[in-house]
Amino acid sequence: MANIKIAFTNESTVLTDAQVKTAIPALQKQITRDFAPIWGVDADLSFVPKSSPLPAKSWLIGVFDNSDQAGALGYHDLTEEGLPLAKVFAGADIQYQSAWTVTASHELLEMLVDPDINLFAFWQSCLEHAV
Repeated sequence: MANIKIAFTNESTVLTDAQVKTAIPALQKQITRDFAPIWGVDADLSFVPKSSPLPAKSWLIGVFDNSDQAGALGYHDLTEEGLPLAKVFAGADIQYQSAWTVTASHELLEMLVDPDINLFAFWQSCLEHAV
């Protein structure tokens, strides 16, 4: 069992709870098999129905319909308690003919690498050096 626990909730109307719950084993496999051995960070994923309380100290990934930030298919932030929180916008994914699971995977892995949202990578284009 991993130290990090991440709870998925479905707040969308474009996906059923069953659709969100069905994606979790594949995301878990991605973390445990592919991500954790390289990055040294593992997590246990679970689904929490709307009517159930969220587990204390769990990181959260909420699936919503539409973005609360222009142009975003998803992003991660921190809760008031300082725990990582990711938002996935399934309605926007559908609108742009993308898969919500791709956004969920991206936000999940990004959240595991940078839970406090304080890391960045600098990349300088080789075009800047061309003369």
